[in-house]
Order: sequence, then C-alpha cells, then structure tokens
Amino acid sequence: MNCKLSIITTTYNSSDFIKDTIESVLNQKTDFSFEYIISDDGSSDNTVEIVNQIKKSHPKGESIQIILNDRNRGVMKNFFGAVSESRGDYLAFCDSDDVWSDPNKLTKQLAYLEKHKDCAITYHSHINKLTEGLDTNLINQFDESINQVVMTPQTSTMMVRGP
Repeated sequence: MNCKLSIITTTYNSSDFIKDTIESVLNQKTDFSFEYIISDDGSSDNTVEIVNQIKKSHPKGESIQIILNDRNRGVMKNFFGAVSESRGDYLAFCDSDDVWSDPNKLTKQLAYLEKHKDCAITYHSHINKLTEGLDTNLINQFDESINQVVMTPQTSTMMVRGP
C-alpha cells in the first residue's frame, strides 16, 4: 500500500539529539498520509529506546516504522536500505542530528511538487549550526562562519519524487 510521503531518518548512536529530530518531523502539519522510516545502524547507545518511547507516546507515533540493523552496515547501506523500504510517492529526508523548524515544510514542498510535475526535487536554505560549547580551536579550523544560512542543497532540506 502506497502513501503520499515517506520520511527517512537514518541513525547511529544518535541518542543526544534524536528526540528533537523525531519531534520536529512528527510535529509537521500535514493533511496527507505519510510513513516515517527510522533506520538504526546498530547503535550501541540508547537511540532505539528513545525512538520506541516516542513511537509509543507521541500522537503521530504510529507512523514510525523502525528498521533495526543487527550490526553497523555503514551510512550508505543504511540509507539505501531505508529508501528501499519506502512506499511513498515522494521522499523526504531528515538526518538524525537535524531539526525542521518550519511546521509547514512538508506541506509546502509537496504542494510545489504536485503543482510542478516537471520538477523532480525541491530543497530550501538552512541554517548550519554547531552545538554550543564547541572548542574554540575547532571553530577556528572552519573557513566560513559556522552559524550561517546556506543556500546549497543538504539532505534534510530535500523532497524528491519516489520511484
């Protein structure tokens, strides 16, 4: 059975930030069907426990489908494994350390793709922020300002047409 949208998040030892990521996805305002695929790549921390808790307690938690890899397969195999399980007409991606701040992000992107059938992908700008308390010596290694609006595509900003 297809749905309108598959949202994909891949995880590996993401317990420090996965709760914010999942809530930013589930708090999207939508009037269409979606599935939320979270594929864990053999985390050794409590990422899976956090995902399961949100799945049970959040009003939209039933939309979460958890894929558990018994060992770490690597970023790309985990990602493409999750994509191969998707059933949506469209795909959206949210990295496990990212959050969506606009609760209408998915609705806007889906509406654009529905209206413009010749368009295969949408993306938007994003703010690249690093965690507070980052070592000053590490910050000085960057060529550009860390907290800046970036206009190039980044995985968590994209929505694409499904297969």
